[in-house]
Amino acid sequence: MLSYNDPYVSVIIPTHNRSRHLMLALRSILNTTYSKKNLEIIIVGSILKDALERIKYIKKNTDVKIEVINLKHNTYPSIARVVGFLRSKGKYILSMDDDCVLDKNTINELVKVMMINSKVGGVGPAVHRYSDKKIQYSGALITPVFIPLRVKNGLKTIYHVEFIPGTITMFSRRALEKSGLWDYVNFPWHAEDADLCVRLRKKGFLIGVAPYVKAYHLKATLIDVSSAYRAYFSGRSRIIFYRRHLSKWKFVVYFLTVNIAIIMFYTMYLLFKKRSLAMLREYIRGVVHGLTFKIAENVKYALRH
Repeated sequence: MLSYNDPYVSVIIPTHNRSRHLMLALRSILNTTYSKKNLEIIIVGSILKDALERIKYIKKNTDVKIEVINLKHNTYPSIARVVGFLRSKGKYILSMDDDCVLDKNTINELVKVMMINSKVGGVGPAVHRYSDKKIQYSGALITPVFIPLRVKNGLKTIYHVEFIPGTITMFSRRALEKSGLWDYVNFPWHAEDADLCVRLRKKGFLIGVAPYVKAYHLKATLIDVSSAYRAYFSGRSRIIFYRRHLSKWKFVVYFLTVNIAIIMFYTMYLLFKKRSLAMLREYIRGVVHGLTFKIAENVKYALRH
């Protein structure tokens, strides 16, 4: 167990009107074995009245500093994370979705990894499904598509990955400041996690997974197209990501091979699984916008907002 004098950790939770999810996430953080005096929680987004009332009660009964930034409108995850970061004080930043539940030792173990090697810019746990506790992913690959990795339980070795999906990742403050934070102009929703990890690696930082550390995801599947908004950004952000990080000719090859297959998959998924022409229309619109969008190349703007 880490001592009282160990580093200050800021936990940032983007949220949008999901009271049950948020309360589960919040309670799991408060149950941590990490020092409560060295921990702050910053909740950013649209928060329902019932959740606000419960958070108000919790704040009176805990030593953990809890700040609520209720933006009262639809705020995409990248923006919420940047807003939270700009209000944070921690040496280490734990970014987690509101449908993520921590093990009591998650924060302790991730901080230990960060303290061992200053070159580690980001580290994540093995994420398990909350429903059946089976492993969902432990890091991911970027090429040729976003591919979640899975390792067997019991592995004690930290290993490097290309990126960590945004459900939960701990970053060093220094690494985030040098890399420009989450890019909310190009990636308001989807692929912002992969883009950030690419930029961290380009700055010389390591991205790793500690598979012996656990967290839990309330969402049972990584394929989540639950609304027209999500369908749109699923199409848009993937295209912009590969346009930004591949050479022109490699992107053309990627689009005409891999991405055509992905478009066909989403077409079948949205038509026959979701039975939604509206979602399919938004997905195709997102692909088109991804191809025509003028990519903002300056990724450090977020530090000035």
